[in-house]
Amino acid sequence: MLYENDLQNKGIIDIFLRRKYLYWLEGRACVKPFRKGKEAVTIFSKLIYDAYRFIMYNKGAIEISPLQAYASALLFSPTISLIRRHFQHEEPKWISIKPAVNEGWSACLQTLEGHSSYVNLVAFSHDSTRLASASEDNTVKIWDASSGACLQTLEGHSDAVDSVVFSHDSTRLASASEDETVKIRDASSGACLQTLEGHSDYINSVAFSHDSTRLASASYDETVKI
Repeated sequence: MLYENDLQNKGIIDIFLRRKYLYWLEGRACVKPFRKGKEAVTIFSKLIYDAYRFIMYNKGAIEISPLQAYASALLFSPTISLIRRHFQHEEPKWISIKPAVNEGWSACLQTLEGHSSYVNLVAFSHDSTRLASASEDNTVKIWDASSGACLQTLEGHSDAVDSVVFSHDSTRLASASEDETVKIRDASSGACLQTLEGHSDYINSVAFSHDSTRLASASYDETVKI
């Protein structure tokens, strides 16, 4: 039986792949035709990928109500999902009409929810580990790009946030708002380092220079400030 730690760093599967995989391939090739061993690895890879897509697609419902893993998570997963097929016997028997779903997983990996109004712009950090979103609800949210977890909700603007950008070294975050200010924050802690004023109308775009030493802002007041 596999436990969560088995799949993590230094778990039994991690150790097998890092330290024993080539030895297993050698032994497998000596005992039986290698073709079947290759097929087994392919099937295992597909199962791992399907399990990953299953949890990323359904984690919101399962976190709210764990028993949804057997109900909505199975029923709303694609018909060719390996997890759905293997656990088909767990689908609720009392549901006679099942929802129409896609045959395979869609291109959408995650849907991030949490803002209470329109999202105006999103931007990845340059190390691709985080995602920032700017919203009409006057906040900026920073998300873990892999898990989709909301890491921080940054408040401080008094009006809608129209633009957000990470510095190229991913250490700072700038947000531009309809409150006519730009805020520069520490990208790790979320602490506001500076509030830049001077525009006389909405600021709709902001950008760092490639050396991260300068910042440009564009406004409806028909000016750009550096």
